[in-house]
Amino acid sequence: MRCLEEVCRDIDLIEGNIAGLCFCGSRLDDEYQMLMRKLNSLLEEKRLVSSKLVAVTDEIDIYEMIGQNKRINYLISKHDTCEIIGYIQVGYGVVDPIHGNLGYEIKEKYRGHRYALKALEVLCDILVEHGMDDAMLCIRSDNVPSIKTAEGFGAVLVDSGIGFENRNKYRVDLQQKVKRRNNYN
Repeated sequence: MRCLEEVCRDIDLIEGNIAGLCFCGSRLDDEYQMLMRKLNSLLEEKRLVSSKLVAVTDEIDIYEMIGQNKRINYLISKHDTCEIIGYIQVGYGVVDPIHGNLGYEIKEKYRGHRYALKALEVLCDILVEHGMDDAMLCIRSDNVPSIKTAEGFGAVLVDSGIGFENRNKYRVDLQQKVKRRNNYN
């Protein structure tokens, strides 16, 4: 992976080219669209380069970004690439003062490969090391793929149809998952 200075230099160059095209009134041509795609790719690379790599598997790499207000974001990229395919957001005492909170999203073109579930499984040990014994997941009742991901992770429905957007509340015992996995291996 390239260093942060190299990525920032490339971002500056692309932004300069985009500004020149905008100045000339060429915002809709193919060159402008190509430069915008390249800029977005470089911005993703910058986010990864300035984050801490915390886990690597055959399929995905996970990077930790420290968030705000008791939140940590984990970026998910395809293994050995700089393309972010999704993220997991972890909140400590955000939804519930006792439990942690997990949220996840995978970019549409990468859905259906169980990347969120794989990332959650990999992060389980890290979350327990950070002191999170169990977590809550609040999922819209009509979001079937996310519900399947939560259930595949071992989360159990504890309350249904609560709050805004008719959300179901799931709970997963992270510490128990880690213990079972360690006893199994």
